Amino acid sequence: MKVTHEQMKREGVPLAYRDNCAHLLIPLNRCRYDNYHLPWKCFEEKGEYLKCQHHEYERRVREAARIRRREFKKMQEAKEAKEATAASAPKAEQH
Repeated sequence: MKVTHEQMKREGVPLAYRDNCAHLLIPLNRCRYDNYHLPWKCFEEKGEYLKCQHHEYERRVREAARIRRREFKKMQEAKEAKEATAASAPKAEQH
């Protein structure tokens, strides 16, 4: 994070928006306030913030995929180990 929790608290950033893009949200909110939330103002700040949000989303998706692959690999290894022990265990003779 490029902004501390104290700075975010001082600037009034809601808890839901205190993420890795908060350093761009603070100037965007300040610009919006200074320009009375006019929709044709603050394009650059909004674009930078939305770009950061998109990159953060992509990072989370990659992380989730990495975790899924790791969990799948663990399940496969456990299944193979279970099959190997079952195959090497002596079978009971039937009479």
